[in-house]
Amino acid sequence: MRSDFFEEIFFSSFEKLTVVSEEAKDVLGGSSIELLKEEGINHQVIKQCYGLLPEESEPKNRRWLIDGVSGLSIALLQALKPLHQNLGVLSASHRSNTFMGTPVVREIGDGDILVNDVFSGERLGQQYKTLLKQHRRKLEEALEQATGHDGSVIVFAAKKVYFNQLRLSKVLRDCGYKTVALVFDQNMVKHQAGFFDDIIYTDFISFLMLLNSVDRKLLLHTQGWLFRYHIPVLIDTYKPKHCRQIIEIMDSQSFYLPEATVSKIPDTMKMAWGENVIENHQLQLACENYIVHHADGVIFNGDDEYRQPLVKRDSPHLRNKHLAFPALPVKDFFHASNIVNQEKRLVFVGGVPPFSANRPHELFGDSQLLGLVMKLIARGCYLDIYNNPLIAAEEEYAKLYPDFIELAKRHRNFNFFIGDMPQHINQKIAHYDFGLMVYDFGGIYTGDLHFKHLIPTKLFNYLEAGLPVLVSDRFSAVCSIVKEYRIGVIINQREIEFLPEIIEMLDVAELKRNVVAAREELQMHNNIHRLTGFYEQVMA
Repeated sequence: MRSDFFEEIFFSSFEKLTVVSEEAKDVLGGSSIELLKEEGINHQVIKQCYGLLPEESEPKNRRWLIDGVSGLSIALLQALKPLHQNLGVLSASHRSNTFMGTPVVREIGDGDILVNDVFSGERLGQQYKTLLKQHRRKLEEALEQATGHDGSVIVFAAKKVYFNQLRLSKVLRDCGYKTVALVFDQNMVKHQAGFFDDIIYTDFISFLMLLNSVDRKLLLHTQGWLFRYHIPVLIDTYKPKHCRQIIEIMDSQSFYLPEATVSKIPDTMKMAWGENVIENHQLQLACENYIVHHADGVIFNGDDEYRQPLVKRDSPHLRNKHLAFPALPVKDFFHASNIVNQEKRLVFVGGVPPFSANRPHELFGDSQLLGLVMKLIARGCYLDIYNNPLIAAEEEYAKLYPDFIELAKRHRNFNFFIGDMPQHINQKIAHYDFGLMVYDFGGIYTGDLHFKHLIPTKLFNYLEAGLPVLVSDRFSAVCSIVKEYRIGVIINQREIEFLPEIIEMLDVAELKRNVVAAREELQMHNNIHRLTGFYEQVMA
């Protein structure tokens, strides 16, 4: 067996795929194979094979080297990092000393072993092939059973099915739909329990192989994400015409990184997304444009105007394929917030990117929050942060968030907590006075349209918890909701320093009463017919 074991496995799978949409394939050009390689490793099978190695065996006690920097290298690192502590990437030409946070070595040392050599041994190599074959057979059976339902079935397919999809699934099930989560990240399965009728893990290649050959109608609800817009385009490339794909635009590539930003900070972008980021960005823009104009259906996670800057050739037909539908509040998650604290307490719920070399301030500084937090606690504000629980385990916080941990130790008016799932977090934050959607945008290059049209899920988290919001004026779509329902205060950049004085002048009890009225009207159960009608229209 040759040493390029995983290349052989990949191409033996890839060759079984039949292109259905030449138009989608052409968007990706020559990038398709490398992009598929990034998704080409089955984590479950890797874990099973790793478990077959005896604990004290020689391979488990050596440094494993992944040969070269490629799409398969990315996939192997993602699969092996949770299993093997001593990993490296072998490359004489890679410019950096690290690749995806893993040390790059220029030559093999005495104690090193190539990952391909570990898995291409006669016993383990055959086991990998056998287990992968078994996985694909079980996947076919599981999807057949999950979608062979008399009623309507929605298949949410994504690497990480995020909180907004969990909320959609909860309400859809209440309305008689069956939902299936088809997940390409095994680590995400646990957090989705209870939100879907069925949860199935697989790798992306195995999914495409199954989808490519499926002989019945399927409705897929997928995600378009920053630097991940090629995934739904790959699905369109191999999806049979009797299946439909509705793509949810999460963060628009062109909104987040407009040309003005790209031209100003190309080196900063390389720090965040790698040496080939400019070429990758152009590819993602092409994928986004294809999705907006050619997908079976598109959902925009923002206001009704979200689609307009993205559309180049509008028509009534195209408008019928688009729906603005943010992750509205869910009544099952409502909690009463009748408390008005003497010292007003603010809370932030959401993802805080850790500080690292690949998360430069120019692109991540606003959501990293540190500057804002220091300003607010220095002015005497009481502020607690509940960080997205999917970003990192709590035991990693001292390493990933040392500044926040230190601030919490030194200031009684600040805490930094790990957050919780949607069905639990709102109860934890209901005793606060305001939900925070204020950011310090100093030195940030993210495009204006990203903030203008997006309606983040955290707005509805706060409403579910009964909290009025403080929101930056750049979030135009959110500000419109806040003004219409009188559920908070809009803050401009200059007013951040005066937040304590602004808060003191507010009638918190009245704002909380307004929140209760607003969430009753906005709740997803009252609006889900718009989404289900869209599903039915696309399937028809």
